[in-house]
Amino acid sequence: MEMNKIEKIRRKLIAEGRKITNLASGNPADFGITFPEKILEKGFHEFLQNPVYHAEPKGSLKAREAVAGYYKSRGFKVDPENIILTSGTSESYFHIFRHLLSPRQEILLPNPGYPLFEHLAGLAHAGFSFYSLDQSNGWEIDIHDLESRITESTRAIVIISPNNPTGTVHGEKTLEKVLALAQKHRLAIISDEVFSEFVFDKKPFPRVATMADDIQIFTLNGISKTYALPGLKLGWIVTTGPDTAENVEHLELSVDTFLACNSIGQSMLPLIIREGEPFIKSFRNRVEESRNAALKVLSQKKSVSCVKPQGGFYLFAEINDYRDTDEDLAADILEKTGILVHPGYFYDYEKSLHILISCLMEAPKLEEQINTLVKFLP
Repeated sequence: MEMNKIEKIRRKLIAEGRKITNLASGNPADFGITFPEKILEKGFHEFLQNPVYHAEPKGSLKAREAVAGYYKSRGFKVDPENIILTSGTSESYFHIFRHLLSPRQEILLPNPGYPLFEHLAGLAHAGFSFYSLDQSNGWEIDIHDLESRITESTRAIVIISPNNPTGTVHGEKTLEKVLALAQKHRLAIISDEVFSEFVFDKKPFPRVATMADDIQIFTLNGISKTYALPGLKLGWIVTTGPDTAENVEHLELSVDTFLACNSIGQSMLPLIIREGEPFIKSFRNRVEESRNAALKVLSQKKSVSCVKPQGGFYLFAEINDYRDTDEDLAADILEKTGILVHPGYFYDYEKSLHILISCLMEAPKLEEQINTLVKFLP
């Protein structure tokens, strides 16, 4: 595969010894955000007291009970037997795609959306099609467009809330309409909630699985974003709705093929969930402060417009009055300022020119970097 222009420039700058500020990264560690070391040390010490390996396809019962407790504290009652641990959300998607889709069947994905979906669908031999998020309506799901994409081959709808990259937290009215379509066309829902702890302005988070009990819903989350622990590679699938027992049985068989979920992470999970609440609150406050600082600077530039993210890690800013592509813009920004941002086409969005900016950097530093960036913009 040919290297894109942005990566070519990035490598050139590195070879020249120039400093690059990565304002596209979603890795908390890149910005000095780490889960409390004392809790991790305590958890690892507990694991070492009994480091015996048990091959449990769905994951250890204690870890699944901890996940159920996490949801219970958030008003969502879940049976631990209906929870399956995975080595991360990408793996969760793979197993669900393989379970739900037969050849020539497809899933519906949001656009813009997570850039690896096509590859995951390909690995699972699944087809896919995109439905639109409406920028003029705060990047909410375009229900009419979504319904127009449903065919006899459609098997499931993927919802990402808060959305990556737009930061939209889909509202209850929108979700009710999506659920109505799912019921009408007998479709499953895959609800990706990895950013669900990052909902801002003290607003509630509408959880799809609590809104319907007559639709197959697969809720995805993990510790990568919530606890800033991507290195432990631990996620989960919560299955609800009709045919739950059958869905769990099929998924259990699939994960049993790999047994990819490591014992250390499973052993530490109950402690991480039990003692991690203060960290979540602190982490969320930091990202919200950075979002506010970034929006303050961007709002002063007439050529920039940005729907205020309601959650997540990112800003997805539209750039006007630039004659070339968003790839050209991101490449120019990188070469002339040393700031790395992602162009909108990385997220399959090409209706207008956008760049993605991460809000994980501390607010004062992020404000400084974006001030440098906007001076370059038209």
